[in-house]
Amino acid sequence: MKVTKVDLSVVIPTYNSSNFIEDTLVDVISSLKDIRYSWELILIDDSSTDDTYKVSSSFLKKQNLNFKIIQLMKNSGQNTALFTGIEEANGDLVLTMDDDMEVPGAEIVKIVDELNSRPAVDVLIGISKNDNRGYVRKYGTKFHNYINKVFFNVEFQASGFRIIRRTIIDAVLSHTTMQPHLGFLLIKTTKKIENFYVNKKSAVRDSNYSLFKLIKLVIWNTINYTSLPLDLVSNIGILTSSISTLYGFFVLIQYATGYPYEITNPGWTSLITSMFFLSGLILLSLGIIGKYIMRVVSELTQSKISQKRNVLTGSANKSDENVDLAS
Repeated sequence: MKVTKVDLSVVIPTYNSSNFIEDTLVDVISSLKDIRYSWELILIDDSSTDDTYKVSSSFLKKQNLNFKIIQLMKNSGQNTALFTGIEEANGDLVLTMDDDMEVPGAEIVKIVDELNSRPAVDVLIGISKNDNRGYVRKYGTKFHNYINKVFFNVEFQASGFRIIRRTIIDAVLSHTTMQPHLGFLLIKTTKKIENFYVNKKSAVRDSNYSLFKLIKLVIWNTINYTSLPLDLVSNIGILTSSISTLYGFFVLIQYATGYPYEITNPGWTSLITSMFFLSGLILLSLGIIGKYIMRVVSELTQSKISQKRNVLTGSANKSDENVDLAS
């Protein structure tokens, strides 16, 4: 199908949402029907185990709008599914949102108009003044925001509801990584990211992220997008070597003067001092080597982040095109 340039792309990753995905699509489409912008809808099914792809395909085939549904070959995680959808987006603005209707479709027009009224901003992230989510998601998000503030020196709060300019999308897509995380890639790309208050309601289902998954996500993103673990190992090595060096000088003075007390086992002292010093050097060396390995890996990662099983596309006033990539 010929690529149609539009003003706005709405990207929604989804997983095992057959019970409510049609309601989500109705809410989004009805909110966008009469806007003054041209738009498209991109839905990415992260290899659901239920009928999410079938239900959403059946519904969207009947609609007169620009859309694309992508079913991934295997479950790859929300961030990979989202990145896959962004790669397919043709809009000058790209909006991402979850499939659980936590953010009503009516908020889409508000955040689009707000970004257009603020030309100095590259990304707007929609947040709620009152967070009524469960404790896991609430405090998981707070911890995620704290990580962003400490390691990246940013003040905004994270959320899956955001709108991004095309120039930033193109820059984000230039990063070659097998483990993409849109939030961290946006931070690496631009500092002109701000929050915008939107109305949120209770989601139609509990989050797919357990506490374990949230912790795992934070750890992986820390390793993948920062050099913190390598810096930590290097700094421990420097600290250990420095302390052992100072202790070595102290032992030499003690050996020569007998102050503050005589050394009774000189061999043991020198052995322990040497072990600490060499251990510190080893940790420092590993940290330095790790930094170079990290840079090499970042340069060599060129594989596709996901594989598509099915792609269904449709255009306003045009017939649908169904491409089965599995056959």
